[in-house]
Amino acid sequence: MTASWPDGAPVRLVVLAAGASLRLGFPKALAPLPGGFPVVRLLQAGRAGTSGPPLVVTGVHHAETVSALERAGLLRDVQVVHNPDAAQGRTGSLQRAAQYARGEAWMVAPVDCPRVPARVFAQLLAAWKSAAGPTKGWIGPYVQASASGARTFGHPILMGPELVAALRALDPDTPLSTLRAQAHPLLACAVTRVEIVEDLDTPADFDRLCKADRDPL
Repeated sequence: MTASWPDGAPVRLVVLAAGASLRLGFPKALAPLPGGFPVVRLLQAGRAGTSGPPLVVTGVHHAETVSALERAGLLRDVQVVHNPDAAQGRTGSLQRAAQYARGEAWMVAPVDCPRVPARVFAQLLAAWKSAAGPTKGWIGPYVQASASGARTFGHPILMGPELVAALRALDPDTPLSTLRAQAHPLLACAVTRVEIVEDLDTPADFDRLCKADRDPL
């Protein structure tokens, strides 16, 4: 019997915080940005309009992340999923979370892109609902260069429940672009916030994002 999902299924927030952060030198999820820890910021920015307890996927820094969530008063409201094999990549982390999937679409926000504001999450949700929440759909936000018109896509992304279920058939180290290639329809949402394309990966990135936090436009 083939599983089926209704269009317009609920959307659940999934925050990916499992990386080892080797290049950064300390956990990305707990980077001391002036505006707060990435894992806390994304939970606070992304949970409005989503359904059920957000999933937070942890890895090497599981204990520290859980402690930070507890101090922020968020632990009782989220579901923490530990991925001891996080080095395999984001697909493996999402597969760990998929065992808790309940037929909903997923809003996936990696802590690598830590400063995405609530407005972007709301825009992505609105665009998804306007498309009737296609079960095999995928939508990502982009910013457009004023001069060239070129689009640069970023995070978070939103995927339908059929794609969430398809995660189980992939190898853990498979790039997520493989899953994206299965999407129908493949949608895009124009936003104006450059935070969607920021990347927290190195000490230089951290310094730049700290400055952006202190000196917002």
